[in-house]
Amino acid sequence: MIPKSLEHANQKGDAAMRRETEKQFLRSLLFISVALWPQLFRKKPRQHWILLYGYNAVTNVILDKIMVTRGKVEYPTRLLPNLFKIHILFDVILYPTATVIYHQWTKRDKIPAILSKLLVFSVSLTLIEIYADKHTGLIKWRNGWKWYHSFISVYLKSLTTRLAVYLFQRYRTGKR
Repeated sequence: MIPKSLEHANQKGDAAMRRETEKQFLRSLLFISVALWPQLFRKKPRQHWILLYGYNAVTNVILDKIMVTRGKVEYPTRLLPNLFKIHILFDVILYPTATVIYHQWTKRDKIPAILSKLLVFSVSLTLIEIYADKHTGLIKWRNGWKWYHSFISVYLKSLTTRLAVYLFQRYRTGKR
C-alpha cells in the first residue's frame, strides 16, 4: 500500500508532467501554424488575407477577454500564463490561421457552399474543443457554458467575419 503523502506527491508529479506535455503540444501547434503562413499569405490577394487575419485576431482577443472575465471559460494550461488569462495562441495564431484557410477554401463559393463548409469547419473546431474540455487542462467550460455555445459562437463569429470580408471586397471594388 502506498502512503497517502507519496500518493499525493505522485499525483502532483503527474499533473506537472501532463501540464508540460500540454504546453509542448501548444508549442507544436504554434510551430505548425507559423510554418503554414508563407503558403497562406503567398496567395493573391495577399493584403486581403493579412487584413482578414488581423481582423480575426483582434475580434478573437476581445471576445475571449469577455468570456474569461465573465467566468464562462478558463485556460488552465496556456502559453504566456503570466501575461494573459486568455488563450493567446488560439486567439492570435490558431483560429486566425484556420480562418484564412477557410476563406481561401470558400473564396469563390456561393452562399449554400459557404454555409455547408462553415458547418464542417465549426463542427470540427467544436469537436476538438469538447475533447480538450473533457480530457485536458487546455480549456475548462464554466458557469453553464456547453458545447453548443461553443459551436454557435464559432459558427456565428466565422459567418460574421465572412460577411465583413464580403462587404469589404464589395467596397474595395466599388460594387455597392
